[in-house]
Amino acid sequence: MTPYQALKEGLDLDQIIDTATSMRIKNIIKFEDIEDEVRNQIENKSMYAGVPWKRFESLTKKLKGHRRGELTVITGTTGCGKTTLVSEMSLDLAIQGVTTLWGSFEINNTRLMKCMLQQFSKVQL
Repeated sequence: MTPYQALKEGLDLDQIIDTATSMRIKNIIKFEDIEDEVRNQIENKSMYAGVPWKRFESLTKKLKGHRRGELTVITGTTGCGKTTLVSEMSLDLAIQGVTTLWGSFEINNTRLMKCMLQQFSKVQL
């Protein structure tokens, strides 16, 4: 029921507000629910750093490496190098034994794999 419907039906809105209780939704948390974990991450930064990119030192400095389980979105105009960059980032991690999952909405999988093989082999295919 909306507040407007309650008013229209003549319900006592003050009583409804006075007797209302907080709802606890499982996916909404309070700071105290994660306070210890936050403190641990602040005090032990190196434990939470990601896998560093070996060929992208400045990117590693900014992003603190590739952190498993996180979603990273790379955006930009068509042709600005997003696919090339993400491909190079993934190849760098793959050489280190780290698996990644990513997709491009601008290039089909066959062309993408050809580009990645070219980048990896450093040979024009």
